[in-house]
Amino acid sequence: LVQRVKKKERVVVFMSTCDGVDYHEALFTAMDCILPAKNDETQDNHGGIFGNACPIYKLHGSVPHTERQGILTKFNKDNTALLI
Repeated sequence: LVQRVKKKERVVVFMSTCDGVDYHEALFTAMDCILPAKNDETQDNHGGIFGNACPIYKLHGSVPHTERQGILTKFNKDNTALLI
């Protein structure tokens, strides 16, 4: 995943259960950023495992339809994003 984020790619990770999606989304967003800070930037640990470099979205069947549409729209607009 780190290599994909560094290449500024969008990534879709498939999980077998809704609980797995919820767990990994919560885990990745709660973690401190693992990417090195760039020269003039301070490290932002509020964006999750990838900081502000890559937003993390979750999508599964229990997410309401209108929210799912919004998530897909955001994911498609971002150059770099992770969809679980």
